[in-house]
Amino acid sequence: GGAAAAAVELARTRALLEELRLWRPEEVPWCAGAYRLCAQSAAAGPDGQCDTALNRILLAAQRAGLISRQESASMLPVVALGIEPHHRVLELCAAPGSK
Repeated sequence: GGAAAAAVELARTRALLEELRLWRPEEVPWCAGAYRLCAQSAAAGPDGQCDTALNRILLAAQRAGLISRQESASMLPVVALGIEPHHRVLELCAAPGSK
């Protein structure tokens, strides 16, 4: 049921956060369920690109449907408008990417 699914989701989130511990994940205080990685120096490899290990973890989590990567600023409209799961939202921005 719902409680079992929630317990599985919580366990998967905790496992992912543990896997990301080197990059210091912290909750976004104003957006429930959102996290940001705070160890910026460790997030980039020597070539300035995303660290290979971090990229592998994030890609696997994204493919498994555990995460959706998004800038913190893109979360603001949802919070500001008070959008809830039962609301219907028509997004009219034409640019690609998440909003």
